Amino acid sequence: MLASLIRLLPPTSLHVILTLVPETVLGMKEPSEKARTAAFEVIISMGEKMTQGGVVKINLVEGMEDETKEGTSSKFLW
Repeated sequence: MLASLIRLLPPTSLHVILTLVPETVLGMKEPSEKARTAAFEVIISMGEKMTQGGVVKINLVEGMEDETKEGTSSKFLW
């Protein structure tokens, strides 16, 4: 289900993917085959979404430090 939602993200909201990576990686370490398969599908959908291009707004991701000057936003284009 999460993999389907990632596919629906607009190109301006790719920062959401960054917040999902840690939990998804942990899901790939689960003993349950279903959980590992679901996590793998999420990782694949993240990669597919990122290859389509878009903007990652680091300043919208909680816990990510903005290394740019104050008053500007940090963006990564894919």
